[in-house]
Amino acid sequence: MVEKKPDIWKSAFDGVMVYVLWMVIILLALWVLIVARGAVNIIYIVLTWNRWVLRAVDRWSLLLFGIVWLIAIIAIEDYLRQGVEKGQLYQRFTKVAGAAVLLGALLALLQVAIL
Repeated sequence: MVEKKPDIWKSAFDGVMVYVLWMVIILLALWVLIVARGAVNIIYIVLTWNRWVLRAVDRWSLLLFGIVWLIAIIAIEDYLRQGVEKGQLYQRFTKVAGAAVLLGALLALLQVAIL
């Protein structure tokens, strides 16, 4: 009986692709973070105007969004690595990247609609 050996080049390529796709998602998530920060600032300006409070809202929202961003990218890296094992890397990347683009687009649209 012939034992099937794992293809080392395929597994190496998949290992590299996980991190390439993860970096793309990190950049998309960073874009969403920047758009979300702008949306929070615009919403605050429309609701009320206090220069000092706006500064605090801006700083705290950036801190909270940054923490969420960090937790999300760590979880997404694991999600993508598990996708390699199940043969679903590209489907999982598409889901996560699509969700990030959709969220960023909705936040950008919200900013345009408010202004």
